[in-house]
Amino acid sequence: MSGEYIPVNECPTAGVASANGYIRRNAANYSFTPYQPSNKHVLINTRSPEILPQTSSVVTMHGTPLPAKLAGPPLNDRDAIADACYRAFASIDHSDKELLLSSVAPDIYTDIAGKVCNGADELLTKVWENVSNRLDTIHYLTNMRVSVDTATTARVTFTAMAVHCRLGKGYEPGPHKFTTGAIYNCDAVKLDDDWRLKMMKSSHVWGDGDPAVMAGEAPVKEG
Repeated sequence: MSGEYIPVNECPTAGVASANGYIRRNAANYSFTPYQPSNKHVLINTRSPEILPQTSSVVTMHGTPLPAKLAGPPLNDRDAIADACYRAFASIDHSDKELLLSSVAPDIYTDIAGKVCNGADELLTKVWENVSNRLDTIHYLTNMRVSVDTATTARVTFTAMAVHCRLGKGYEPGPHKFTTGAIYNCDAVKLDDDWRLKMMKSSHVWGDGDPAVMAGEAPVKEG
């Protein structure tokens, strides 16, 4: 039946009996691929990537992200800088750590939603893992403007809307989502012919929904 949840190891086209969780039976094409660390698996569902995890050992990758290095002619500086911004946020939605590390300088400074990080390693462990591994997210970037100030430095501004949802609860009614709107100011640098983000600072303008979602907390039942 369309929309029925079944264990992924019972899905006739899954092909990986060791994977955990439930899958929504509403598409024909399912495949699995290993995800790092090696004790995690990821569902790639080319038509409807929704998965309801049974345990925290399941990491969901919604769709297959393009690699950091895109095929085709080289991007000009302005487009390459914008792509670094897109990769940084796409890495969260796709749970792709390498995509994040390809978009930021090793010594990046970030001040996002009041959380300050110094360096890519701290950004990864203090912010990225807490969001990407614990929530389903969609980030929308728009109104992007890029100033290429020198051959190796640039500034970027854009607006972003971020939708955060408890894992597997995207289609369920109730207090499972928290959405924010923010304005970003960023600096970028060119390192070994690649543009990367050197500084990111957000000014959050609004929020809607249950902020407890960000902490991975379950909603409180009344009565």
